[in-house]
Amino acid sequence: MANTDITRAEGPLENADDVKSSGLFGIIGSSLEQLVTPGVVRFVAPALFGLVMVAVAIGALVKPAHNWDMAPYIAVALENEITDPAALHEHVWGLMEASATPGQFHTLTLGTPYNIAQYENTEFFNSQLGMYRVKYGYVEALRLLGPIVGYVEATQVINFVSVLVFGIVLLLWMHRFNAIEGTLILAPFMLATDFLTMAQLANPDLMTFSAFLVAVYLLRIGKDWWAVPAMLTAFLIRPDGIIFIFALLIATLLLGGKKLPMLSAFAASIVGYFLITQNSGHPGWWPHFVFSNLQLQNDMLGFQPQFDIVVYIKSLVRGVSVGIRFGTWVAVSAILLLSWVLLRRSGKEPVGTAAKLLLALILCVGGKFITFPLPDDRVYFLYILLTAVLLIESWKPRFDLARRC
Repeated sequence: MANTDITRAEGPLENADDVKSSGLFGIIGSSLEQLVTPGVVRFVAPALFGLVMVAVAIGALVKPAHNWDMAPYIAVALENEITDPAALHEHVWGLMEASATPGQFHTLTLGTPYNIAQYENTEFFNSQLGMYRVKYGYVEALRLLGPIVGYVEATQVINFVSVLVFGIVLLLWMHRFNAIEGTLILAPFMLATDFLTMAQLANPDLMTFSAFLVAVYLLRIGKDWWAVPAMLTAFLIRPDGIIFIFALLIATLLLGGKKLPMLSAFAASIVGYFLITQNSGHPGWWPHFVFSNLQLQNDMLGFQPQFDIVVYIKSLVRGVSVGIRFGTWVAVSAILLLSWVLLRRSGKEPVGTAAKLLLALILCVGGKFITFPLPDDRVYFLYILLTAVLLIESWKPRFDLARRC
């Protein structure tokens, strides 16, 4: 008897629903193919990215997060005008109360025992300021803008400008290396890694990162000497930027490149680091380490704990644990590492200057964690973002639906 199991040459006979579905998706696919052309995607991708950056920048202006750090930064900015600690304390908290909602002000002043102590005790509050004076560039920006727009508002303006710098530089970067469609990935990546939250916080992180972003872009396009002022600007905003400058120097020594610009930047940052820390009343690395990683201190005057290797190792373990449980930077770093492996397997991994920058970013993340193992995502944001940028630049993704020959 003949075999009744009739099959097509290419596979089993499809049922009617499969045929209808295939036909429907085929029609939709053909229509999209005509609409989503390379030209359309290359216009839409940067346009959407630009809109996201503008929206985040506006969010920094109209809906800031009144975090506690805002108070000591404003206090340091006003120290040259108000020399009496009690008057300074009263004035700063008056500014905070005038700009915050009742709920925000309640959290800032009464949210934790530490907040209560800093709000109620002038001496306690003044003892904290040495850890904020070292952010010299940020403080000077507040002093410049404060009399013009208001000191609380100045923190928002700084973040507004910083976000726009991010948008402009990343668009230039992706366009220059023919990876503009990669901005369709960058925008959600940045939002998923708390870019909006960073833009709303009153601290020098985003300002520092925008300066470093400019520096790294200039290094990427071979303008090494032009990158030096940008690196030193980032360092002056946050002196711990010396870690990234050192990482860039090491990567240059290992993988080649112009050594003199990096040596000059690192030498200048070493001199600047000692001058800033010695003249700011900073308590020193270990007291600051204990304060930030182990236990907040209401009064930093005379706080000089002895270095303890066991405490240090426990802090490293805690940093990894908290980062995994409550943050994203550890998981995102793992995803980016796997992405690099896939690119390498396909022969598209970063090479040359891009490879050198990638090595520096890896060294910087490790260096920052070893020296100060804060688990917060914001600490590693720029270095993770730049890793993604370098990988996207090498990948050069295409999202149009045109048929490939």
